[in-house]
Amino acid sequence: MIKKIQLFTLLCLLSSLNLLAQEVYFQMDPSISPDGQVIVFSYEGDLWKVGASGGEAQRLTAMDGEESLARISPDGKWIAFSSTQYGNKDVYV
Repeated sequence: MIKKIQLFTLLCLLSSLNLLAQEVYFQMDPSISPDGQVIVFSYEGDLWKVGASGGEAQRLTAMDGEESLARISPDGKWIAFSSTQYGNKDVYV
C-alpha cells in the first residue's frame, strides 16, 4: 500500500513537470497497475499509459467520445473505462 501511495505521489509531482517536452494540462483519474509499474490516466479525452518511473506516455484510445475513469484489473490484463462514444457514458473493457 505504501508503494502505491509513493507512486501516486510521484505521479502528482511529475504532473507539475514537463512530461513530454510540453506542459500537460488536465490529466485526470490516474490508475496504478497492481504491480506498480504502469500508470493509466485521462488526458485530452483519451487514455494514456506511462511507466511509473516516468518516460514518454503512449496513447491507448482515440475514440470519438471522451474516455475517463480507467481502472486496471487485479491481474493487470484488462483496463475498464467509461466513454461517451455514443452520447451517454458506457463502460468498455
